[in-house]
Amino acid sequence: MKEPKALAALLAVAAALPACSMPTREEQLLSYRTRCAMEFGFVGGTPQFANCMMMLDMEASRRFDAGMRSLSNSFGEASRAMETRPVVAPPPQPAWQPFPSAPAPAFAPPPAPSYRAWR
Repeated sequence: MKEPKALAALLAVAAALPACSMPTREEQLLSYRTRCAMEFGFVGGTPQFANCMMMLDMEASRRFDAGMRSLSNSFGEASRAMETRPVVAPPPQPAWQPFPSAPAPAFAPPPAPSYRAWR
């Protein structure tokens, strides 16, 4: 039962990540421009600046693809584990079971009075 819970948790995390952490394309390009200009010292509009932007974009694509492959492998392993797991049915139960008989009382009740004796 551990694998379906883990798979469900992994799916929930994977579904939530793109909604909160993926920057838009404009934000990515602004980050690349800032990095190429400030960190590496390239001037905008030059071939070196364009090459820097292209290399940063390619590196981000490679990281994204590697993450998706890793996530895909995780899902594949979880599904294979569930496929190879034996299915064990519970033992059959009888449709009806009689109640156990009541135990004998510890003492015997006195006999019922007889009305014939009073005549």
